[in-house]
Amino acid sequence: MSLTPAVNGTVTYGEGLKDLGNGIYEIVGDDDATVTVPISSPDGGPVVVKTFRVMSGGVIGETSAEQARQKQEVSFAIEVPTSDLTQLDSDKNAMSWVSPSASDGAWGDFSRTLTYTSMPSTQYMFFGQTRGTYHADAVRLAFSGGVGTRVSFGGLVVNATIPFRISAVRVLLELAVMLFLIAFRPSSQLYRLSWRELKEAATGRLRCLRGTEMAAMVLFTVLSGIAMLLMARRGPAEDVYFNAVFNHWVEPYQYQLLADSLIHGHTWLDLPVDDALKALSNPYAYADRYTLGSEGHVFYFDHAYYDGHYYSYFGVVPCLLLFVPFQLILGRSLPTCTAIGIFAAIAIVMTTLLVRRLIRDYAPNTSVGFVWLAMIGVNLGLNITYYCSHTTFYSVPIICSIALTMTGLYCWQCSKKRDGSVSPWLVALGSLFIALNFGSRPQFLIVCVLAFPLFSQQILRHRALFSKRGWRATVGAFAPFIVAVLPLAYYNYIRFGSWLNFGQNYNLTGFDMTAHTLSVYRLPFQLFTQMFQPFATKSNFPFFTATNTTLGAPNEPSEGGYFALVPLALFALFAWIVRRRLSRMHTWSFVWISVLCGFVVCVVDSLQCGTAMRYYGDFAFLMILAALFSMLAFVQVLASVSVARTIDAESDEHRGRSNWTGVATANSDIASAIGSLQRVSFTTTVVVVETAVLVSAVVLGLGFFVSSSIAANTYYSTMSWFVGICG
Repeated sequence: MSLTPAVNGTVTYGEGLKDLGNGIYEIVGDDDATVTVPISSPDGGPVVVKTFRVMSGGVIGETSAEQARQKQEVSFAIEVPTSDLTQLDSDKNAMSWVSPSASDGAWGDFSRTLTYTSMPSTQYMFFGQTRGTYHADAVRLAFSGGVGTRVSFGGLVVNATIPFRISAVRVLLELAVMLFLIAFRPSSQLYRLSWRELKEAATGRLRCLRGTEMAAMVLFTVLSGIAMLLMARRGPAEDVYFNAVFNHWVEPYQYQLLADSLIHGHTWLDLPVDDALKALSNPYAYADRYTLGSEGHVFYFDHAYYDGHYYSYFGVVPCLLLFVPFQLILGRSLPTCTAIGIFAAIAIVMTTLLVRRLIRDYAPNTSVGFVWLAMIGVNLGLNITYYCSHTTFYSVPIICSIALTMTGLYCWQCSKKRDGSVSPWLVALGSLFIALNFGSRPQFLIVCVLAFPLFSQQILRHRALFSKRGWRATVGAFAPFIVAVLPLAYYNYIRFGSWLNFGQNYNLTGFDMTAHTLSVYRLPFQLFTQMFQPFATKSNFPFFTATNTTLGAPNEPSEGGYFALVPLALFALFAWIVRRRLSRMHTWSFVWISVLCGFVVCVVDSLQCGTAMRYYGDFAFLMILAALFSMLAFVQVLASVSVARTIDAESDEHRGRSNWTGVATANSDIASAIGSLQRVSFTTTVVVVETAVLVSAVVLGLGFFVSSSIAANTYYSTMSWFVGICG
């Protein structure tokens, strides 16, 4: 594309922009917040505009959080001579200013605005992609944001050459996808070696492979944990700010304030309480607070208010585990994003170990390839990436409970010995981790129901629990709940006068939770939104967009329902097809109870709290663990067992009707049929599982940008995302 260099004239600022100095301007009028720049070619003639670059000026905001939120949105237009207007499909008397959408004709993109930051790669945009043969003698920028918005402007370059740059991160991600497809292709050697053979390692070659696989597992968990830490650290920092939609103030440091309060010996948060809030007959009535908030009164959104104090109704356990020790040791507050990253890393490590242990105990003949697909898929199915991209206090208790639950389940599973007995100490340790959910995210306590199918053989067959022989293990299973739950319940009592009152109904939110009524009529729509809402796509990065989740109930933007984002979890819904295989694996009861509990949690969350992606974590672990066992059963059935049995039965019947000469021919044909059907079914199974895992990775990974935690435009390429070339 040939670009004519443009010479800029004297810049003219509209009356809607007030110069604050250092390249910072304040919008004082919506209609005239413009910057106009005359342009000409080197010989003094008009210029054919193909690209432009808008550079930022000074840094807006005193804190890093304010600076991170500053993104300038600007529309662009060119001034076209009257003689050139006749080329446009418009009235000859039309305005001489032509926007990019107008230059593209009637089917142009009417949302073509540039959102730029201080990063150079965000400052470029094409103009006239469909039709751009007319000439311009001036260009104009119009800033968006409304009166009072501060914008940064440092200069404009017309027909700027977009630099060619290869992004190492993007190239590495693309290489990782290609490596995944190669490593887990149906013909891969990973599917020819069973988990049992690898663990027994009877030969030197197998011992070498086992060491290699263990090293790869360690590398996988370490890199995944680091990725979660880095992802969380890239989340947006926040400061206290006024939310004009709700007329409330947003205080994002609940856990830091709670840690400081606990260190100083009280349970309420050190936040000033507005006298107007104390004077309200019903402080939980949102309409009354909304009116007073518009008059300048200060109310803190999503904080529990009770008896003249603000409290945090979010679980205290994450605070005791990380925030309090950090502040005591280092003398400063732990950032929320760091805490989320730490819990996410722990969750990934423990989930990986749990998956490997479950496969070893229940499906040891599973191939190494499917073990790895299961490890990756289950980790993706826990919704961890969402919490690492939404690094607010809302995510802390849920990601903490995911880590606690996976750790507890791993300890429970490891407590089971080959002779049918159990280790009382590991049972007690697992129960302790599970019990801590009472003070983090109580919904996760439903995992206790899974203890019965998990220990069914130990309870019913070996009598290692709930018997005189197993009294130590039984005490170990229940004692930690008393030790952990009683202090946490007392924490509720000293705050709200009730052992089981967590304070959620005293929340100052968008409706009165003390008078909230449940509506079963909205429930089907809420379940669809939470579980089955398909994700929405678009043609440009990040290729996915938020879906419409508008309901007559509390709701937040979503990228899609859980089963749409994690298609591997659909195996859980079809487990009944392979229930006989699951019964032989002693996991059928675990699967159907997990699915039932998952839907129960989703129903309770929807009725009590509404719909939001952050609630997926409450039931995700139940669905994905059920899907794990279901997938393993499908792999065994579809890959070989059922096909071989069917063909063998037919061959027996055929041999009974054949002479000796015909049997050899029949056996040859049957053997060929067995091989062909096994290959087809095995390949289909691999492709289905691999596709489900890859779709989850892509959708959840790109969902990091859909969420606007990191604005998509920050990484948007005006050239090509796929080869790593960016502006």
